[in-house]
Amino acid sequence: MLGKIKGDEENVNEEAVEAVEPKGKTLAKPKRTSSAKPETFKTVELGLNADERQAFKDFYAEKSPSGQSDHVLTVIYWLIKNTNRESLSKDEVFTGLRTVNEKAPKRLTSVLSNLAISSYIVKSGSNSSLHHIGEDYVERDLPKKKAK
Repeated sequence: MLGKIKGDEENVNEEAVEAVEPKGKTLAKPKRTSSAKPETFKTVELGLNADERQAFKDFYAEKSPSGQSDHVLTVIYWLIKNTNRESLSKDEVFTGLRTVNEKAPKRLTSVLSNLAISSYIVKSGSNSSLHHIGEDYVERDLPKKKAK
């Protein structure tokens, strides 16, 4: 009798495993609530006239950044170098991306944090300023050289 019960328990356990994890199918990962919420930003006035706006777009096209970090860093570089700002808010970075017709990252704060971790920018509170490493990267490494 004990042998039968033990065998039944094994069958029950196998069925339970199959119910939890169907064969040939992968379970969807649970969504994280904090990262699933997109950030919202507002467009602010950057104080650029038509010529400066065009120069910004031309510079951005010349550097042809690829990837969210390069997009954001190029915008930060130009705005700090060509306006009277020492640092930029997230809204100013967002507006800069809109000015050059670039899609804003879903998590701009994460991109800024990654740039700070890589020492391309310096974060002070909610503002970001350019570090010399980021400046050198935009000036010397963009546009990226194509592999031969």
